[in-house]
Amino acid sequence: MGETGNYVASLAAKGEASLANDELETAGQCLQEAIEHLRQNSGSGEYPTQNIWWTYAQICRALGQTQEAEQALRQAHQLVNAKAD
Repeated sequence: MGETGNYVASLAAKGEASLANDELETAGQCLQEAIEHLRQNSGSGEYPTQNIWWTYAQICRALGQTQEAEQALRQAHQLVNAKAD
């Protein structure tokens, strides 16, 4: 239906909820798919893009993927700074 942004928002919300329930595999899959859509410039609906990256960083850190977590944090930080400017 062309609502990719809302789909990305749903993926991000599901990933965040999965992380809160310690379902790291599901959380990681959801956030990886959401980020892939973001990289294709699909937007994130009403879900803040920096929150997607922040949640992904938390998942990566929990999975011991330190370098990926740092990259995600940098992306979130850049987005927050861009909004602050």
